[in-house]
Amino acid sequence: MRIMKQLDIMRIRCAVRRGIKVVVCAALAVGTSATSAGLDLNGSWAFRFEEGQPLEEVAKDDFAATDVIPVPACYDMMPKWYMKRGTGLYRRSFTLDAPMKDAVLVVDGMGVRAKFELDGKDLGLHPYPYARLEIPVGPLAAGEHEIVAAVDNILSWPRVKLARPYYDFYFYGGFYRGAHYQQSERFLELCDDPATLTREGTFTAGPDGHYYDDMLFRPAGTVYYIL
Repeated sequence: MRIMKQLDIMRIRCAVRRGIKVVVCAALAVGTSATSAGLDLNGSWAFRFEEGQPLEEVAKDDFAATDVIPVPACYDMMPKWYMKRGTGLYRRSFTLDAPMKDAVLVVDGMGVRAKFELDGKDLGLHPYPYARLEIPVGPLAAGEHEIVAAVDNILSWPRVKLARPYYDFYFYGGFYRGAHYQQSERFLELCDDPATLTREGTFTAGPDGHYYDDMLFRPAGTVYYIL
């Protein structure tokens, strides 16, 4: 079965089986739908490079920037930091004209490890170079915000388990591709009438008179069956 990347939900039919009303799902996919254009984070960021220092030692939101760097870009391919190992510290502010109910920070590839903060909130450490990251943020109010990133390119075991210094290709440091925020709405469509369900729960009315189970929100790209 194809895993749907967007909100592409198969209709669910309410059926009667052995005299009991149940929800039968032949095929159910869950996805993330951007309900707004999102917010592009590419462009100029305040920057500081800490040579030889892993991000655990230097990651902080109040660092003194010494340079400006574009995102996306790899700092260790630039003349000033060419082939150097360490941690790049990034910071930028942005303004939301309208609130986001369920924001996701999307990073389309970075390396080798990265740690993110938003308005002082820790968004976790991510040790997966080249992978697309979709980091849940939660509600974001309209107005000014600040995002900080620490991106480490030191190939040091056991911090980095996916690369070695003498692999047959180079692991760059920085943002390989772009970054942006998007607002997601995650729904599971259950039935035209939640009163037909046999279990308890809370439901949200959706388009076309259908309802969505508030307790069954799932990450994008997962297929579930309800029998």
